[in-house]
Amino acid sequence: MKQLRNAFVPTLRYAVCILLLGLLVSAYSVKAHAELVQSSPAANAVLDAAPAEIRLTFTEPLEASFSQFSLRSTDGSTVNTPPSAIDPDDAYTLVMLPGALPNGVYTVSWRVVSAADGHSTAGSFPFSIGVAIGELTAVSDNLRGEIRAEAVVVRWTYLLYISLTVGGLGFVVMLWLPSSLREQVEVDGALHKTLLGAWVLLGITHVLMLALQTAISADIPLRDTFASGLIERLLTVTRFGQLWIVQLILWAAIGVILLGVPRLGNRRGFYTAAFILGVVFLLFHSLFSHASAADNEGVAVAADWLHLSATSLWFGGLALLVQVIIAARKLPNRTEFLAQLVGLFSNYARVCVVALILTGIYAAWLQVGSIDALLATHYGRALLVKLIMILPLLLIGAVNLVVTHRSLSDGKGVWTGRLQALVSTEIALIGGLIVAVGFMTSTAPARTAFVPDTPAPEPMVETASVDDLDLRLEVLPGVVGENRFSLLVTGADGLPIEDATLIRMRFNHQRQDLGESELRPTHEGAGVYSISGANLSVAGDWRVRVSVQRPNEFDAVTTFNLTIETPSLPETSTPTPNVVGAVILLLVGSLAVAFGGFFIARNWRGLLHIRNLPALSLLILGLVMIAGGAMSAV
Repeated sequence: MKQLRNAFVPTLRYAVCILLLGLLVSAYSVKAHAELVQSSPAANAVLDAAPAEIRLTFTEPLEASFSQFSLRSTDGSTVNTPPSAIDPDDAYTLVMLPGALPNGVYTVSWRVVSAADGHSTAGSFPFSIGVAIGELTAVSDNLRGEIRAEAVVVRWTYLLYISLTVGGLGFVVMLWLPSSLREQVEVDGALHKTLLGAWVLLGITHVLMLALQTAISADIPLRDTFASGLIERLLTVTRFGQLWIVQLILWAAIGVILLGVPRLGNRRGFYTAAFILGVVFLLFHSLFSHASAADNEGVAVAADWLHLSATSLWFGGLALLVQVIIAARKLPNRTEFLAQLVGLFSNYARVCVVALILTGIYAAWLQVGSIDALLATHYGRALLVKLIMILPLLLIGAVNLVVTHRSLSDGKGVWTGRLQALVSTEIALIGGLIVAVGFMTSTAPARTAFVPDTPAPEPMVETASVDDLDLRLEVLPGVVGENRFSLLVTGADGLPIEDATLIRMRFNHQRQDLGESELRPTHEGAGVYSISGANLSVAGDWRVRVSVQRPNEFDAVTTFNLTIETPSLPETSTPTPNVVGAVILLLVGSLAVAFGGFFIARNWRGLLHIRNLPALSLLILGLVMIAGGAMSAV
C-alpha cells in the first residue's frame, strides 16, 4: 500500500496541475448585462402602417425562457399580440410578429435576462402608427441600478461558506496535515467538524442561490420561487442551471469525502481530493460572474477564479487558525508553538495577499475603468468599501508576519493573546469585505452602469424674414423622434408679436414620400409659440413650411430647411481600448509571473507539492495574462 500511495500521490499532483492549467486556459466565454442597441421600429418612430415585425437587438445573448417584450396601449393595457421569441438565427435578438394594429401610440416594454451571469435588464420606448406621438418621450429604465436586499444577503452567505469550506480544506491540506505541530495539540476532530458544518451550510446557500436566480429571472419575490414551478425550467433551459448542477455534483462529492473520513487522521489524500474539488467548484462560480462579460473572457474568468480562491484560502485558513490557537492554550510551550504556526501560515497567506492585490487591480480596471464610475455607481462604492477594509487587513497581516512572528520567536508570551485578537479582527474584516462583494455581485459592474453626464443638447436654430416679420425657429434636440418646436415671432421694430391667431407648421420629407404632417404651436408669451411632436420621424432633409396668421394682415409664409440625424443610443459602457487593455494585462501579468516565480523558487524542491498550488496558479495566470495582452495588442 505504501508503494502504491507513493506512486499515486506524485501522479495526482501532476494531474491536478495539468487540470488547473487546462481550466484556466479553456475557460469559455459569453457576455453579460444585455443592453438594447437597436430596435425596429426605432424609438419615437411615426409609421404610416403597422410594422410587419418588431425586432429588439441586444449586446448579449439572451435566456430564451426569461426574455420577452410586449406592446402597451396609451392606457397602459397590454395589446393582444403573439408572444415575442428569440430569433432562431440570432440569440441576441427578440422578434414579434404583431399582426394588424390600429392607428395609435404604442409602447414596447421589454425585460431580458443575460445568458452569461443571469442579470436582468428592462426598458421601454414608444412608437406610433398614423398619428404623432405628441408629448410622449422614450423611456429607458435599466434594472442594473437596483439592488435587491435578499440578493445581497444570499450572495454574501454563499460566498462566506464557499470561503470557509474551500479555504478550510486548503488550510488542512497545505498547512496542518504536513506539519508536525498537529502532534502537539488535539484539534483534528474540531477542525473536521468545522469543515463538515461549512459544507452543510454551503449546500443550503447553494439551493438559495438557485431560488435567487429564479426570482431575478422571473421578476418575482424570493419567497415565491419554490411554489412558482419555475425552478425546474431554470435548471433545464438556462446556462446558470447547467453550471449549478455541476456545482451540486462537486459539492456532493466533497461531502462524500468529509462524511467518509470521521477524523483528519492520516487520510491526507482524501482531503487533497476534496480540496481540488472545492477549487473546481470555485471555477464554475467564476464562469457565471461579471468576469465572463470581459473582452478577454478567458483571462478575466481565470483572474476571478484566482481572486476568489485567494480570498477563500485567507478567510477559511484564518477561521481554522483561530481554532488551533484556542486549542493550544494549555500547551507548556505555547509561545514557541504559535511562533511556528504563524510562520507556516504566513508562508501561504502572503501568496494569497499578492494574488488578491494583482487580480484585484485587473478586476478594478476591467469592471470600473474610471474614477467617475467608481464614485457614481453602486458597484464602485461597494468596491471602495472593499478597498477600505483591505487596508487594515494588509496592515494586520504585516504586523503578524513581522512583529508577531518575531516576538513569539523571541519568547514574548504577551503576544499569544494579541495574536488571537489580531486574527479575530482579520476574520471580521474579511467577513465585511465579503459583504461588499455580495453588493458588487448583485449589481452591474461600474463600467456598464456608469453613464457619463452629457451637456444639454443645443437646439437647431433657423431664422427667416418675411414681410414685416422676423421668425426664429428652434428645434430641440434636432434629431429623429420627439422634438420641441419653438417659433419666436417679432416685428420689424424688434417687438414680439403676441396676436397671431393661428400658426401652422407643415412637415415634408424632401427625399421620401412620407406624406405631410402638421403641428399648430400655441402662444407661450413674449412672442414665442411652441409645441412638441415626433413629426421629424425619418433622418434626412426636411422642409418645414410655416404660416403666421394675424388680424387684418396677410398671412406670412416662409420655409425652413432642416437636416435631421438619427439619435445615437446613450453610451452605457465605456469601451475597453485594446492598447490600454494590453498594457494592463502585460503589466499585471509580468508582476504575477515575478511574484509567482519568486514564491516557487523559495520552495522549488517541492514544486509539485500541493502547498505550492497558490504560487503555481499565480505564475500560470501571469503567463496567460501576458499571452492575452500580446494578443490584444495585435
